[in-house]
Amino acid sequence: MLQSPEAAEKLVSYLSEKDFYNPIHREVFKAMMGVNNSLRQIDVVTVRSELMARNTFEEIGGKEMLIQLAESARTAAHAEYYAQLVREYAILRGLQSAGQEIIKIVY
Repeated sequence: MLQSPEAAEKLVSYLSEKDFYNPIHREVFKAMMGVNNSLRQIDVVTVRSELMARNTFEEIGGKEMLIQLAESARTAAHAEYYAQLVREYAILRGLQSAGQEIIKIVY
């Protein structure tokens, strides 16, 4: 998502921060949303700037982690597919949590 501003803009409207299980990914996504909400183009530079403004740049692993995230998705061709996976896993985690709550109530 960080290498394709167009894909990032689509996915920011499709996903929410709660969809991300990994806290690092969640924090990067929140920064992407902040960039998007301020009408700036989402890319590695603007996300880095947003993370630094939020004092979370080092918390997520700094430059190395941001580069790793950017390089892990070399193409935006499959961005929508991966976003669907993130969303589906978020739904499954929600169902699992609801099931556990029901078990607590029953027993």
